[in-house]
Amino acid sequence: MPLPLPNLDDRTYADLVEEARSLIPIECPEWTDHNPSNTGIILIELLAWLTEMALYRVNRVTDKNYETFLKLLNGPEWKLEGDLKTAIRETVLELRKSDRAVSCEDFEQLALAWKSDKIKGQVRRSRCIPERNLSQTDSVVRTRKAPGHISLVVVPESIEKEPKPTQELTNALMEYLDEWRLLTTRLHIVAPDYVHLKIRAQLYLEDGANHKTVQDKAIKEVENFFAPLNSHTYWNGKGWPFGQNVYISELYQLLDRLPGVDYVQGVTLDVSGATTTELKKESEVGSIEIAVYKTEGFAVGNMIRIDPSSSDQEYHIIAEVSSDGFKLVQKLEKNHALGTTVVNLKNYDVVEKSTDKSQLLVDRVDGLAVGDKIRIFAGGDPKDVKIKKIDDSNKRISLEQSLDQAIDTRPVFQILSWREVRTADNSLTSIILNDNELVAVQVDNNSFTMMEQRGGEWKPITNQAE
Repeated sequence: MPLPLPNLDDRTYADLVEEARSLIPIECPEWTDHNPSNTGIILIELLAWLTEMALYRVNRVTDKNYETFLKLLNGPEWKLEGDLKTAIRETVLELRKSDRAVSCEDFEQLALAWKSDKIKGQVRRSRCIPERNLSQTDSVVRTRKAPGHISLVVVPESIEKEPKPTQELTNALMEYLDEWRLLTTRLHIVAPDYVHLKIRAQLYLEDGANHKTVQDKAIKEVENFFAPLNSHTYWNGKGWPFGQNVYISELYQLLDRLPGVDYVQGVTLDVSGATTTELKKESEVGSIEIAVYKTEGFAVGNMIRIDPSSSDQEYHIIAEVSSDGFKLVQKLEKNHALGTTVVNLKNYDVVEKSTDKSQLLVDRVDGLAVGDKIRIFAGGDPKDVKIKKIDDSNKRISLEQSLDQAIDTRPVFQILSWREVRTADNSLTSIILNDNELVAVQVDNNSFTMMEQRGGEWKPITNQAE
C-alpha cells in the first residue's frame, strides 16, 4: 500500500478571500467599501483564485517529477521506456537487491542468497554478530568488543545433527562477500558453537497409554524442538533461534502436551556432559546408601549431585561403589523419589601447590569456563568459589576469591556451570546461550522414565537406564 502524500497547504478559495479581507482594516484603514463590486475586492478574489490553483499544483507530483526522480535513482544515462508505473516497480525491486554489505542484515541476506556451482551445499541460516571476532580460539578474547570486526555465523544444508560449514564452503563464501564489504570491515565466517544438552524426565502415563509410542514421540518432539535446521512445527521450521536460552518450563510444557502423558516431573537439564544415572527406588533421609540403575563411570571419591534441577538437590562423596548403587560418606538430608537424576560431577586434580592462594594448577581445564562454580575441600571444609580466569596453556585457574590456604594435590569439583540460571532456592530455571550458539540435544530411550500406576502406586514400566 503506497504512503499517502501530505497535504502541503489545505487553504481553500474562501479561506484565502476571508484572510485577505481581515487584513484590510489593519493595512488600509481608510478602505471602508468591502462590497463585491469594489475594484479592490474583485482583485482580492482574482488573486485568491490564482493562489488556489497554485496550491493544487503544489499538492500534486507530476509524471515529469517521477521521471526525474527515477533518473536520480537509476543514473543519468537512464531513460523512460514504456509505462511509468512499470518503471517505478522495476526500480523499487532493483533497489531492494543487496549489492553491498554494510549492515548485519546485508551480510545475512547475501550469505543466504549465495550459490556456487563449484561448492556443494548452500547456506540455510546465517547470523551476523557485529564488533566480535569469533575466529579467535581464546574464549575470553571471543567475548570482547572488536571494533571494525564482523563475525558471520553460517549453518549449511546438512543432515548432520550439528551442521557446520566446510573449509571449502567458508573460503568460497568469504571470496564472494569480500567484493561487497567495506574496506574497513574485517569479516570472519565461522561455524556455530553447539551447546550439548542432556535431558532427563519422568513421564507419568495415562491409563491405557502405550509407553513405547509415548517414548518415541517424546524423543522425536524434543529433537525437533532443538533442531538447528528443519524444526517442523517449532520456530516456523527454521530451527532453534541463535542464542536463545533454554527454559526448563518449556520442556515441561512440551512433554506435558504429548498424547498419553498425564503429567511430568523431574525434568533436568545438564550441559556439563557428566555421567548420569537415576534412582531405581526411593531413598530415605538419614541413609548412606542409594540404589541406582547403573554405576559405570562412577568411582570412589567422586562427588555426585542428587536431583540437580530442583531445590532438593544434595551433594555427596561416594565412599563405595557396588553393582546396585553407592555408599555415601555422609547421610542423606532429604528423601528422593524413584527416578531422581544422579549426576557424577566433573573433577579436576590439583597437581602442584601454588604460591598464589587465588590460583590453582590443575591436570586439565577442558569443560571449565569463566563464571563456573567449583568446590574445593580445604582443611576438611568445602569452599565454593567462582572461576575468574582460565589459562589454557598453563592449566591455571584464577579464582574470584582467595583461599584461606594454598591447595596441594587434591580434587576440585565443578558443581555449577555459568550457563545455569537458578532461583534463590537453587532450582534450575534456564540454560544461557551466547549469540553464536545453538543446541545439540542428547536424547534417547534412557532419557525418559515411563511411569504407570500398578496397585495404586506409580512404578517404572521398565528399567530405562539399561
